[in-house]
Amino acid sequence: MKILIVEDEPGIAAFLKQGLEEESHAVHVAEDGKRACNWLYPGSMICSC
Repeated sequence: MKILIVEDEPGIAAFLKQGLEEESHAVHVAEDGKRACNWLYPGSMICSC
């Protein structure tokens, strides 16, 4: 399963990512909503706000 974590606290993001990867999930971390949107929809005008 692919999981996107949107979390601005690096320690919390790392903790969640590690736990999920240990359960064999593919994990990507974005520091904010705009970065998450850009990762989900690369090159899209949807994320320009």
